[in-house]
Amino acid sequence: MAEAAGLICAASALVERGSGVRFQIGTPDGPLDAFVVRFLGQVHGYVNRCAHARVELDWPSGQFFDRSGQYLLC
Repeated sequence: MAEAAGLICAASALVERGSGVRFQIGTPDGPLDAFVVRFLGQVHGYVNRCAHARVELDWPSGQFFDRSGQYLLC
């Protein structure tokens, strides 16, 4: 996790459809786990929580895409 405010990782750390980079977002209710991934050339960020089961999305850590690299696992 990066130390500088607003910096999550180097752009080169996000490989197309590869592992995501985890970080935390500060909120008034406490920190939220989040992640960024690169898909179709764009960087996308999400809260690391399934809306259905309230569990983290990456298992193992940093692996958010299915085997095809097309879909995020939920």
